[in-house]
Amino acid sequence: MIRETYYSQRNGSNTMNNKLDLDQLKDLFKTIFEGFHKDGYFTEKIGPYNNEYDCYGELGDDEAIRSLLFLKLRKKSLWSIYSHVSQYNEDDLFDMIEFCYDIISKPIYQTNNNFLGYHKAEGQEEYRQKMNVQLKDYDDGYKIDKHGNIVRVVQNELSQLIEKEPPTEDEDVKQKIEQAVNNYRKRNSTILDRKESVRHLADILEKLRPKIKGKIPHKDESDLFNIINNYGIRHSNDKQKNDYDGNIWTSWMFHFYLATVHACLKLIEREGSS
Repeated sequence: MIRETYYSQRNGSNTMNNKLDLDQLKDLFKTIFEGFHKDGYFTEKIGPYNNEYDCYGELGDDEAIRSLLFLKLRKKSLWSIYSHVSQYNEDDLFDMIEFCYDIISKPIYQTNNNFLGYHKAEGQEEYRQKMNVQLKDYDDGYKIDKHGNIVRVVQNELSQLIEKEPPTEDEDVKQKIEQAVNNYRKRNSTILDRKESVRHLADILEKLRPKIKGKIPHKDESDLFNIINNYGIRHSNDKQKNDYDGNIWTSWMFHFYLATVHACLKLIEREGSS
């Protein structure tokens, strides 16, 4: 049985506490991919490890997989991972990490070793957990989310709201919140993307505004929309304030409005159940 942590890890002297560079992450990805491949987790789609009998999976031989990746990504020289991973740039690596999430499936056996088939969701979750241990230490921190997408890890005390299910049955509101969150934390998000996310949250508040009338003080309600209207988020005019640090204040506004949306939805839910 392999233990979770060893001496140097428990005592904080292990260098794995340091940030990973791209080459280190590529090596770790290859190691994780190979481990799952040996254990049969990629057999369904790409065939067995050390395929001496030319038994291919559902995606076909190496040439077929290269063609598939070229069709999807317009990139060559991605497959096989063993041969090409050392040449990957960051985008290539993240593309292939997500590709492996899509094609992994856990082999299922009975106790007498009879093969029953594959369980995709279980394989994906095991892969996601192992990769996330490494991704969180690369650059400012990344992870594979529940949809299999690599996203930035949001490092602050309000980050739990990112994963929290909105307290509403309104599917339109849920979809807009999810769109705002995904746009904000996608790995290549720009200041404009983050402003767009804040704008989506403000639009949700605008939709909820009639339902929260009288539930919060009028001045506080006005302040909510003054911020969004006066800081170059929703409109563009000479009176707007744009001389602020976009990274810092856009992040603050996103989390502030996300928290406010959740709070308003809880107020509406409480009112409906009373």
